[in-house]
Amino acid sequence: GRAKTMSSNKGKGPKRGADPDDSTKGSAAMLKLADITPGVDVLSMSLRAVVSMSYRLTTQDNGEHHFSVLLRDVDAPPNAIPIELQMVFTGLWAKQCSFLEDRDILTVSGVGVEKAPNCEVDDHPCRLVVAFGQGRDPKIKVDSGGHGTNVFSIDSSNLSTIQPPQKLPAARKRARKEDSYVHTRLANITLSEPSTRYNVYAVIASFSQPRSTKGTDMVTTLTLIDPSMPSKGLRVLLFHKRLEHCPQVRAVGDVFRAHRLQVKEFNNELQLQAGGGFAFLLFNGQPVPPTDEITPYQSSPSDSFSFNDHDAKTVRELQEWAATHLAQAPMSNPTYLRRLEALTPSDDSVDVVCKVCRVIDTGSPVAPFCTLYVWDGTTALPWTRDSDGKWQRQLQPPQAPPGENSAVRAPPPPGGTGSVVPIIVKGHDTHLYDSVRTLPAGAWVKIRGLVFNDSGPGTQPAARLVYNSQVNRLAEANADVTACLQHYRAVAKLDAVVCVTSTCHGAAPLSTLKEVAAMDQESTKPSQYRVRCSIKGYTPELAKFARAWCVKCGKSASAPCPGCGSAEGADGVCAKFVFALRLMDPTGTLDTIVCLDEAEAFLGLRPTILTKNRAALLEVAARMDKLMAPGAVLEVCLRSYVDANNHRRYQLFDTICSPPPPS
Repeated sequence: GRAKTMSSNKGKGPKRGADPDDSTKGSAAMLKLADITPGVDVLSMSLRAVVSMSYRLTTQDNGEHHFSVLLRDVDAPPNAIPIELQMVFTGLWAKQCSFLEDRDILTVSGVGVEKAPNCEVDDHPCRLVVAFGQGRDPKIKVDSGGHGTNVFSIDSSNLSTIQPPQKLPAARKRARKEDSYVHTRLANITLSEPSTRYNVYAVIASFSQPRSTKGTDMVTTLTLIDPSMPSKGLRVLLFHKRLEHCPQVRAVGDVFRAHRLQVKEFNNELQLQAGGGFAFLLFNGQPVPPTDEITPYQSSPSDSFSFNDHDAKTVRELQEWAATHLAQAPMSNPTYLRRLEALTPSDDSVDVVCKVCRVIDTGSPVAPFCTLYVWDGTTALPWTRDSDGKWQRQLQPPQAPPGENSAVRAPPPPGGTGSVVPIIVKGHDTHLYDSVRTLPAGAWVKIRGLVFNDSGPGTQPAARLVYNSQVNRLAEANADVTACLQHYRAVAKLDAVVCVTSTCHGAAPLSTLKEVAAMDQESTKPSQYRVRCSIKGYTPELAKFARAWCVKCGKSASAPCPGCGSAEGADGVCAKFVFALRLMDPTGTLDTIVCLDEAEAFLGLRPTILTKNRAALLEVAARMDKLMAPGAVLEVCLRSYVDANNHRRYQLFDTICSPPPPS
């Protein structure tokens, strides 16, 4: 068992682990971590240990500084850490010793010991306190880096004047050779040795945003996969005292490095948790060119971490594996996965894969909440209650678009597909709320734990995120995203068409008209889109498609222009096409302006005043008949902007009428 007291070592030479040249020789016995228990008099003894992790210097509300490190025995096995102990610095000691980092070897005496708060079964029950008062007179000998080449002492006589040792540059520090960490494949993690601490490199298959527990902690849940466990994966539960110490995962597929994980059993399944001295790194999951440096986007609170060429190679291999694996193997559980069209008012915890159209912050400081608008290509018809109070689908007929008039030629609309569904996110779960608010329009996400039910008699059912819900970013190549898009393309018949127009931006992603309108609703920034659609109508009438245009001031010269006085027939005045189209796709309609050189390229005709040239008018009519023929599909590029009256407008660009196929 653990020793409760230390016997005298007089006449026996230095105790194991002691430094024969230590300044405390002869005045204090040398302890090991296991010797430190409640009731042990550590003020008259010394401890020699290595720093395994250091935390950032913090300042409390009362202005007092706090700093802490984790210690382990110098000769502790690297992959089995039976015990680690926290040493806390306060006041001036914290401020002056905050340079300490992992691998520094410390010989400590004259410090206090107290019971460690919130310690778990496998954690050390005590912690050391480095501060003045209560008979303490701390003395610390520092072997910076543990190499024996930069050794100095700190005590009350030089504490206020001590200068931190010169540090290695960050790039060199990360590149130091580190051969003491052995990383284990997930499939090789077992419960046979409960005291074993595991180090792993893995890919994140799902994650939760940090959230508050019923106590004072924050908790984050991850599911990890690797080539040895590519489907089910292992669940990781991480508790932290502060939000900034929690892993802030950006997207599914990111690479996660964790050191000192302990294994538990929950519901007959293995589960990983943070052990003493836990540390992590997070890397972007997208593969990077071989010439680019591998750099984590988040690390544990310690400013120092080891990362060598072998680590970089491991990250690259996992990035490549994840990019292929996640594109081929859907990770969603089909038991819980729903399309938006299949949601029913009885669904209390389901998963959906969808695209973010927009996020609107609609709450107040007192009751914050936001509405997340999503789309998955399916048509989610609304629900209503019948006379017996039972929910039934409401068949909603298509409505005429605003501004319909006799100048608009409107063929019958096709069957609608693709609903934008609002999801309510309340601010009581601050971290989920904040992560949703920052989602960019166009991002693909997997929502886990979506609730879709009624909030009271006579009301429409609402989709909501709750405490345990998760929102995970997905890559465009993710297999779940691909399946969603394939379903939409099949319904919209996007792959079975020959477009009568073409663009020079074929590599740009396709958007639906409903997506275009939704993404632009809350933004004043200009945007560009590539769309496949048909023409529902146009305005003005064909004879007025072209008008006199002043090249001097860039305005219509059908009447004298203000400022230059130009009018039809004057020098510098020519004919230009200016008209509007009402575009339509299975998700909705959108009006766009077609004018000047872009209109000439779109029609493939030279402009002239059509009221004076019947042959030209017939050419324009024939071209519009082709563009509006039954089944005709256009591929167009649209540019959005806000006009002088703060109205959102759309203009067609870089779109030409395709030549007829060869006979």
